[in-house]
Amino acid sequence: MTTVTASRRHRRASGAVRRLPSGRWQARYTGPDGALRTLGTFPTKAEADQELAHEVSRMARGVWRDPRLGELPLGEWFRGWISTRANLAPSSRALRGQLLERWIDADVPVVGGVRPRVVRLGAQPLASATPAAVRERDAAVLAEASRRAGERWSRAASNTAHVNAAIRAWALENGRPVAATGWMPAELREAWFEATGGGRPW
Repeated sequence: MTTVTASRRHRRASGAVRRLPSGRWQARYTGPDGALRTLGTFPTKAEADQELAHEVSRMARGVWRDPRLGELPLGEWFRGWISTRANLAPSSRALRGQLLERWIDADVPVVGGVRPRVVRLGAQPLASATPAAVRERDAAVLAEASRRAGERWSRAASNTAHVNAAIRAWALENGRPVAATGWMPAELREAWFEATGGGRPW
C-alpha cells in the first residue's frame, strides 16, 4: 500500500502532483494564505510538474495572486476599493460612487449587433476584464454618454431662459450691447445663430 501511494503521489514542499484514476495528473499546492488549491489536471506528469513549478516560482518571487480574486465582480471590488481609500476627499469619494452607480453597476446599451443588448461591467468577474471587454464597454459608455448629452441639449434648446443666457454671453464676448434681463431683440438672436449655428455651452 505504501509503495503504491509513493508511486502515485510525488510530494513537494509547497505542493504535490498525483496521478488520478483517470490516468491524468493533478497538480495541487498550498498558497501563502494556507489554502489548498488545485492547478487543474494534465495529460502528463511533466506538464503538471511544470505548472506547479511556475506557481511555486510566483510565490517565491512575491508575484502570486489569489485566483479566487478573479471571481470577484468588478463592481464589488471597486466599491471595496473606494471604501478603503483613506486618502480620498469626501467629494472624490462621492464622485467615484456616482461613476460606479452610473457607468459600472448600470446596464449600458451596446451599439451595433444583430440584437439589442446591454453590458454591465460591474457584474463581470475581474478575471473577465480582458482588453476586448474593456474596449467594448468603453465604446458603449461613449455612445450612451453622447446620447444622454444629446437629450440634455434637446431639452435645453427648448428652454427660452437657457437660449437667452447663451445669446447674452455671446453678445458680451463680442462687444454687442444687450440688456441683462428682459426682451431679446430678434436681430441679436439672428446674429448669434449665424455666428454660432445655435451652439450652446451646456
